[in-house]
Amino acid sequence: SHADLRVRGIYEISKALTAPARLEITLANVANILPSFVQMRHGAIVVLDAEGDPEIAASAGDADTARSGTHPIVPRAVIEHIVATGTKLMIPDVSTSELFQADPETYHSGNSLPIAFIGIPVKAEHKILGVLSLDRARDSPTGSLYDEDIVFLTMVADLVGRTVRLHRALTTDRERRVDSQWTLENSSDEDRTDSIPHPPVKMEGIIGESPALK
Repeated sequence: SHADLRVRGIYEISKALTAPARLEITLANVANILPSFVQMRHGAIVVLDAEGDPEIAASAGDADTARSGTHPIVPRAVIEHIVATGTKLMIPDVSTSELFQADPETYHSGNSLPIAFIGIPVKAEHKILGVLSLDRARDSPTGSLYDEDIVFLTMVADLVGRTVRLHRALTTDRERRVDSQWTLENSSDEDRTDSIPHPPVKMEGIIGESPALK
């Protein structure tokens, strides 16, 4: 059943997210798992940096729909819309949406079927960290399957958000410890330098030391 498939999908994605690996590898693994559990033509996970620019992008999907280096995984206008609203974005036909007009060919299905798009904000503690999205040929009217997919993708986006936040917290903590260690070592070096005894300096011509006064 669809419910059993979704549960297994969450389990597999949770395993990928908790495996020891760099964040970009972890997200690539999650992106590659998604097509096994949700119908898609192409899927993507985009993580944003502090300025709101894409920092990490992972994608998966059909080989003939893979984005080239000149095409964004998710249009900038779409990312900005999801970040600004903080809610999901469901577009039954991207050809009718102004958000996709900057890159229409990328979302062309190659036949008469319209391309539907689902975008979910990736959040952690109410802060938007990125976007999880998929697109697919819409061969049936929007209905319960889309609702189920949105629920599933929202759960995945929540897990991804928690993982991104954890990785960033660990990175910040590691950098702080490295800085502290560097400061401590420098301080120790200065202390050792200050503690080295210096021979007394003999200065000629000091009053009381000249032959005339002796």
